[in-house]
Amino acid sequence: MRAIDVTEGYKFGRWTILSTEFVRVPTGGAWFPARCSCGTVRAILFKGGFQSQSCGCLQKEVASANRTHGESRTRLYKIWTGMKQRCQNPKKGEYYNYGGRGIFVVPEWEDYIVFRDWALANGYTAELQIDRMENDGPYSPDNCQWVTGEHNLRNTRRNVMLTAFGETKCLMDWAEDARCVLEPKSFMTRIRLGWDAEDALVTPKNSWSPSRVRGFSPPAN
Repeated sequence: MRAIDVTEGYKFGRWTILSTEFVRVPTGGAWFPARCSCGTVRAILFKGGFQSQSCGCLQKEVASANRTHGESRTRLYKIWTGMKQRCQNPKKGEYYNYGGRGIFVVPEWEDYIVFRDWALANGYTAELQIDRMENDGPYSPDNCQWVTGEHNLRNTRRNVMLTAFGETKCLMDWAEDARCVLEPKSFMTRIRLGWDAEDALVTPKNSWSPSRVRGFSPPAN
């Protein structure tokens, strides 16, 4: 992403960009005017991506929450932090599918207690995962539900169409096909790594070979 591609209203973490006018930094990057969800307005640094998630209020709230609610080791708390990391941390592998394409967490869910109370009132159990009903929409109370892992995999952007054995089916249907020798998560990981679809389906676990990965070439001696 380039500075000239940033639009007014673009959201990153708790920031909302107020203008497309920016000031170049001699050493590289640019300063953009932005407003934090807490109301703080200041210039934030862009250098291939924005460099901060909030004005500092997020870190303070997380630290305070950890001290007060005592739930930082629970599964629901990990779901909450994972949701925010996908949307707000460019260093995370899945960021490009979430924050990188404009998916964000609504301000009220920056508070874990608010998120937790919504989750418990809307059917959360330890077997379920959070799912956005509108794939291009935010993580918000009116766009999220709790679903099984299988349901979530069917609706993910990763659920592309694959062709194997002369048949074309979606990724999750192949993962449930009788010819697949792996559990769905491992099969999907192979596809993400570039395995040929038929090899990914029928190769036993721990039988990895570089030649199975499309585009692989051994390093030069």
